[in-house]
Amino acid sequence: MRTTRSTAEWVLVALVLGGIALRLVAILSWWPVGTTNADSWPYSVYAGTNPLADPQHPAGYSTFLALVGFVTRQVAVPVLLQHLLGILAALLLFGAVRRLVGSPWPALVPAAAVLLNSDEVFLEHQILAEGPFVVAISAALYASVRAIDQPVPAWKWPLAATVLAVIAGLLRSAGLFFIPVLALAMLVGTAHSRRGRMLPSATVLVVSACLLLAYAFANLASNGRFEISPATGWHLYARVAPIANCHVFTPPKGTAGLCDPRPAPQRPGSDWYLYNPASPALRLFGRIGNHDSTLRAFALATILHEPGVYLKETFHEVEGYFVPSLHAPVYGGGCPIDCQVDWIYALTYAPDVVAQTEKGMQEFYDPFTVHVSRSGINFLHSYEHPARFGGTLLTLTSVLTLLGLLIGPRRARIGVLLFGVGGLAMLVLSTFGVYYLGRYQVPIAGPMAAGAAICLWSLWQRESGRRRRALGEGAP
Repeated sequence: MRTTRSTAEWVLVALVLGGIALRLVAILSWWPVGTTNADSWPYSVYAGTNPLADPQHPAGYSTFLALVGFVTRQVAVPVLLQHLLGILAALLLFGAVRRLVGSPWPALVPAAAVLLNSDEVFLEHQILAEGPFVVAISAALYASVRAIDQPVPAWKWPLAATVLAVIAGLLRSAGLFFIPVLALAMLVGTAHSRRGRMLPSATVLVVSACLLLAYAFANLASNGRFEISPATGWHLYARVAPIANCHVFTPPKGTAGLCDPRPAPQRPGSDWYLYNPASPALRLFGRIGNHDSTLRAFALATILHEPGVYLKETFHEVEGYFVPSLHAPVYGGGCPIDCQVDWIYALTYAPDVVAQTEKGMQEFYDPFTVHVSRSGINFLHSYEHPARFGGTLLTLTSVLTLLGLLIGPRRARIGVLLFGVGGLAMLVLSTFGVYYLGRYQVPIAGPMAAGAAICLWSLWQRESGRRRRALGEGAP
């Protein structure tokens, strides 16, 4: 037994060294930071002013940048921290799965999914929320497993898991969808009496509600909107604007101008309605966030009167994650991973975006010059596709997650619920409010890989047990 454990630990060391090597290549080839994603600009600007004022993103990541900014405004520092946090996230997932199933071997799978994932390294190297989000959700999963392991006191680890899950939700709003999965896992997974099981689950629900309400009130005081996710009315409007048919319902008062007279097949995607100056919302109400409740009323009226169309469109958006080829490109619409997570595309084909992003980031950071080594970037680009958590692996891990809910010991099924269903919830449920963007599936690679690995471990244990029973029955 000791030999098996030692071998797995050496494999983990090799994975960590491989992850460090990939991150060193990124650091040396693209110093001090990647500047290919336009979201880096507002994250940086609001870190220097008021993170709660950002109408596009929750305040968590800009707050993280602001805290680092109290120490230094060198942009390399948060990037290096994010690379370290990526390695920590992998170790947390390893520790969580090993503790849950009692074997280090399945725990190596989610660790590898984070350590050796070129897309994960790419996002860590940008001023983007995905890096800290991955470690926050990994820490929440680790604390969740500890809550299952150590049910006394009944509030300690559920409290820690809840706080970490809320932090994840304030880094990326998709993380909020993990909270109900966590509450369900605490309800069915802790070893208490029926009444005793209610306490961990209630801890999750009550603490998360209190923290999120406090955050909503902070938003109300800062920007006049009582909200958890930023400018939900605007984002939901952009989600339904490509399909809204104002001929089948009467738009709420003051929103008729939001109707797009073009036939739905000729309309652009959601981004056009959020950012293009010709967008009806921008022409009527100005910048994102203004009259948010008015846009929310229009969006909800559209969904209420066209639920079938909305659900069909949502299914189409979800479909893009699993089979990207079925999601035809639309101007201003969603796109696969390559459109935002690619080591060479923006540097080669969108230098204006790179230059604008770099300039915008320096409103907060000390002046910097980006140095690119083409040989290193080309290596990372050639590596990214073989190591990508794309549609095929997402489909495979989703199938194994569904299977893992049905087989194996109860403890393993709870693990599949936490990791696999939790990962899927963050991806699929968020699509009801935002459009398909391949970049969003990168952060769930670790949890989904964990859920799939637990399922495969359960299958292995089941087959091993069957063979042992067969040998026992055949013995003289």
